[in-house]
Amino acid sequence: MISVVTVSYHTGPVLFNAIASVLEQPGLHEFILVDNGNSAAFREEISARFGSYPNFRQIINDRNLGFSAACNQGAAIATGNILLFLNPDCILLSDSLQQLQALADRLPEHAMIGADLRGTDNLPQRGARRNLPTPWLTLVELFRLDKLAPKHPYFRRINRQTEPVPVTEIEVPAISGAFMAMKRTDFLEVGQFDENYFLHVEDLDLCYRWQQLGWKTWFAPQLRVMHLLSTSDVSPLFIEQNKTRGLIRYFTTHFSPYYPAAMLWLLSASLTVRYIGRWVEFYLRPRWTAISIKRVTDHVEG
Repeated sequence: MISVVTVSYHTGPVLFNAIASVLEQPGLHEFILVDNGNSAAFREEISARFGSYPNFRQIINDRNLGFSAACNQGAAIATGNILLFLNPDCILLSDSLQQLQALADRLPEHAMIGADLRGTDNLPQRGARRNLPTPWLTLVELFRLDKLAPKHPYFRRINRQTEPVPVTEIEVPAISGAFMAMKRTDFLEVGQFDENYFLHVEDLDLCYRWQQLGWKTWFAPQLRVMHLLSTSDVSPLFIEQNKTRGLIRYFTTHFSPYYPAAMLWLLSASLTVRYIGRWVEFYLRPRWTAISIKRVTDHVEG
């Protein structure tokens, strides 16, 4: 039984299509929408369209609690044995949940499952399969040091979307929180999402803690999902700010015992300078605003 948890904050009309694509799925146990502070009119529209579905449930927050906290809220009331955290701009194909259930039944115990995320261009998206960022790999990514030795394993890229798409599921270090499935008992045992991450990087943090337990993460190309991206009415600088804070927390939390403090300081400073550069670009070059929005997603976290 699959419980789907989706968090919405000013998502826009695409949410209607996303919800419909889930509720039409055979094998759905329940769909839980966590409303993280949408307008009253938008909530009424959601209720009018989907309130009659017996397996549609809502949690309504009067403010934005952050993505991690809202996901944990949804998981707390879920009753399915499998949790699927699904972004509000993801459209499922007609048999996605049946395929997910079959895969979950077949894979070894303690499996986290990610999907092949595609945009309207039908190209594999960054972040769907990736290596876990380390301080060194992130510096390689930020300064594109991979160009110095593109075939050397110490200079590998974090995101792997340019690699050939496998024909069946493969084990990977990390997947995207846009589509992230696992057993509910495993999610609780690993400690749920860290609510100190407000927006972004919480998925990488969960993948890291999952790996520390010796559990496996899988990228499943047979689970293809349309991920539309950038549909929320939220400032790109707000997103970039929280992504920067999240990455700094991620590295400080998990790598302080293993890396020199000076290297972590250099990394934090580099991430901060990158954010300031995005801020300057956004405000001083308004004619490039549309381009800036598209550039918000960086090379570290897709």
